[in-house]
Amino acid sequence: MRAPLDTVFGVDSNVRVLRVLAAHGGPLSSSDITRRAKLSKTGTRQGLISLEECGAIVTEGSGHSRLHRFNHDYYLAPQIKALFGAESVSSRRCSMPYVSARENRRRIFRVSLSTVV
Repeated sequence: MRAPLDTVFGVDSNVRVLRVLAAHGGPLSSSDITRRAKLSKTGTRQGLISLEECGAIVTEGSGHSRLHRFNHDYYLAPQIKALFGAESVSSRRCSMPYVSARENRRRIFRVSLSTVV
């Protein structure tokens, strides 16, 4: 494989499937992955096939009882986990609720009134 990161991160569905499996840590069915990744069944299936072919995930079982898990032995696994970990920390920092300046002034005014009374 010439450019494994193109395969792993080149398609949105691959990234979303891999993010779900890396975060979960254990095996999941394709329907669980579809729900958690908020993808279509087709998008999930294509992501699973692509990620299994490059070795980033492992699929166990057969037929309708197939389970998929993040391959911790994949040579890029530590880097992938680190990237998703950094992404998670960054998204928590950015998800703080926005308060408009006007609302902030109202809150300050209410607090100052309550201390005066």
